[in-house]
Amino acid sequence: LLVDPVEAVQWGLHYPVVLEGDIPADEPERLLREANTALAAGRIERAEAALDRLEREHAGASVEFGKAAGIRAVASIVRGSMDRAAAELERALAGAPESLTVRTAESAYHQARGDLEAARAAARKAIDAAP
Repeated sequence: LLVDPVEAVQWGLHYPVVLEGDIPADEPERLLREANTALAAGRIERAEAALDRLEREHAGASVEFGKAAGIRAVASIVRGSMDRAAAELERALAGAPESLTVRTAESAYHQARGDLEAARAAARKAIDAAP
């Protein structure tokens, strides 16, 4: 029996979920909500499938691409891939710097790195982005 320690405990880890606004009115926002909800339930593959579909079918949705990168950053953090998380966070901040989703992902990234001051500052930006 082979056990992958990351996969074995993934179900028990906390995935922060941030849903912006009301019920999504358009397809890109609906896919973001689907990805966020799947991630919150620990279903990373389903979340990534929704994000892949968003990026494939809605090429002009730059703010949504930024939010998608924020969600991917959180998934990468939980998987322990901090290099990928950093790259996704950089994309997220470039695409949607005022997004609650992105700023929450930024806070989670800093928490995972043990930089609580930076995490707190990003959380404050998240609150300011969506009071």
